[in-house]
Amino acid sequence: MKIYITSESAITALNGDISKWETNPLEKENVLSCIEPNYAEFLDPRATRRMSRMMKMGMTAALMCLQKSNVNIPDAIITATGLGCLADTDAFLSKLSHGEGQVLNPTPFIQSTHNTVSGAIALHLQCHNYNNTFTQRGFSFESALTEASLLLNEYPNQNILVGALDETIHRVNQIIQQLRDLKTSNHKMVPVGEGFSFFLLSGIPVADALTLSCFKTFYNTPAEQLHAAYSEIVSQEAIPDLILLGTNGNEKNDRQYDWISSLKIPVLNYKKYCGEYPTAPAFAHWMACNILRKGHSGMNNPKKILIYNHSEGRNHSFTFIEK
Repeated sequence: MKIYITSESAITALNGDISKWETNPLEKENVLSCIEPNYAEFLDPRATRRMSRMMKMGMTAALMCLQKSNVNIPDAIITATGLGCLADTDAFLSKLSHGEGQVLNPTPFIQSTHNTVSGAIALHLQCHNYNNTFTQRGFSFESALTEASLLLNEYPNQNILVGALDETIHRVNQIIQQLRDLKTSNHKMVPVGEGFSFFLLSGIPVADALTLSCFKTFYNTPAEQLHAAYSEIVSQEAIPDLILLGTNGNEKNDRQYDWISSLKIPVLNYKKYCGEYPTAPAFAHWMACNILRKGHSGMNNPKKILIYNHSEGRNHSFTFIEK
């Protein structure tokens, strides 16, 4: 069945400024950190003092998405995260290792769980509906999208809030940089990144909604079979005007996308705008929605976009989004 994207929102290093997609001033940065919004527009300033940075950005991105669609309470909340609340996890483990047996503050531990943000969103909205969080590393967002499609297949009139969130912290940045320094080709790799993206999905079309016309996942599938699967999908869906790929400069990662070059379709690398992090494909979906709604310089108003992603060469996904 077709799924409709009623609204979308994101907190990213671009701050929602599409003009930067052409100039790309972020490409030379080592870390692409999100530009934080004005939380007071969405959250009680007294409450935000007790919230972690990830919780504030995750909740704000979700509320932004709901506000755009005029939906107060979704029928389900499904989130995805690869690494969870890193800052709180780091704070808790650091105090645990250096505490010398002293009693620890439980707050960082409570807020370090992967489903912290989805629970906080539900509490804020007083939403008692279905709530779940997926943590399948680089395939977390696709897992959440699969869950949402299954729910909408059974209950098409529902409004499901689907989000993906990952943060970056200094300690992890240092570790990643040290690992990259061990390899010779790392000067080509995209920066480490983070992002918070949310989508309101429904099985019923509404005004200005975009169509998620096809979503397919594959496991341990050779490139030849992926190419054949793509051809079969295109025979039913039509050829996309643009393909978004997650190339990151790592030779092993980028080799998985080589077969795309034979298609002779315009390609855009989305990770140079958001950085590398587990749920970066959610940013690609948000980017595709914005291109379809607002256009992209150098392109003749694309009407159908394909997002092709893979995680470690094992999990693959095709997502077709169209006007």
